[in-house]
Amino acid sequence: MVTRIRFFRLFFLLALGVLLFQIGSQYRHFLWATFHECFTKWQFALPQAGGEFYVRNNAPRAMQRIITRAFPEYKVIFSSESASPHLILKEYYTPTHKTHTTHAPYLAYSGEYDNLRWKRYLPSGYPFLEITARYRQGDNFIFMPYIVYGKQNLRKLLKEAMREREKNKIRPLQVAYISSHCIKERDEMFRLLRERFNEKAISLGKCSQTPGYAAPGTYYDLKNIYKQYNFGLAMENHDRPGYLTEKITNVFESGAIPIYWGDGDLARRFFNPDAFIDIKQYKNFETAADAVVGISKDKQRLYTLLNAPLFKDNKIPPFLLINDDELTAEEEVLLQEMARKLRRAYDQYLHQKKHRRPYWRALDLRLLVKEKIKKFIPPLSLK
Repeated sequence: MVTRIRFFRLFFLLALGVLLFQIGSQYRHFLWATFHECFTKWQFALPQAGGEFYVRNNAPRAMQRIITRAFPEYKVIFSSESASPHLILKEYYTPTHKTHTTHAPYLAYSGEYDNLRWKRYLPSGYPFLEITARYRQGDNFIFMPYIVYGKQNLRKLLKEAMREREKNKIRPLQVAYISSHCIKERDEMFRLLRERFNEKAISLGKCSQTPGYAAPGTYYDLKNIYKQYNFGLAMENHDRPGYLTEKITNVFESGAIPIYWGDGDLARRFFNPDAFIDIKQYKNFETAADAVVGISKDKQRLYTLLNAPLFKDNKIPPFLLINDDELTAEEEVLLQEMARKLRRAYDQYLHQKKHRRPYWRALDLRLLVKEKIKKFIPPLSLK
């Protein structure tokens, strides 16, 4: 009996050790960040007015504009070589290394739905703000979906698409599917469309590829490919609130009708709902595929969709253009609002660090823990 108890104790200690090792390995950067945020005091000095304000690492132009406007009294310089930055930019996919211990405020940004991964935190502490493609309430989050900065000079591309749409004609082929990242929802939707359209629904990418077909050229040649089709499959990698990428604009640029799946509410806010097919407006993928077939057979409906204005009132929403080459007064107002939010969070962070207080505002622990629990524990089915 004693031997059995000792065995179970030893087994429990070993299991606990393995668990702690895994937690430490996976979340070591977050744990180090928590330690330094709570217990490390560091001095930080801003430059004199008119001096050089160094930002380590680069970011999309829209984000650089926000940062530049947030610190108008300085000469803002973006450089990956800065040894003593006044601000650090931490991108979602950039790995974190042990050497990333510079004590300076940092903001995290991502075009993905998820916020900064636990293992991507900088060991020096928590971010003071996040720029993310995720709806978040609070003064320490700036919402910016990837569609805003995924392409340069979006105004020119969209205006050209608006002009082309006015003289759109029905095309000989029906559905084009081009993707190198295979997602089950995209593949399933294409399978249903292929069953209905046969050889007039073609996959030219790596996913569900139609034998004998391949997309010529590069990612930047999609416009010329979609031009031959009435519909283009524009389905996101995830169906998450705020997650809207350039996929829908890729199809719009060619004059084709996007078959869209993702945050349909946001897509309808930006674009004319009568100019694309929102899969989530239908009961399931099957009924959506049937609806596409119905539209293709009704020449008048098809022609109407192909010629529908891209935007309500034929005006591009200013929010989509804050990354553009040139800015209007409306876009400048939006950038200034974001800049004020960033500066307030930056100043608050410095104030907290000066008094050796941890800064929790950009860290939604409750949400992070809840998401981890959901990931590992399936929801209970209550009957």
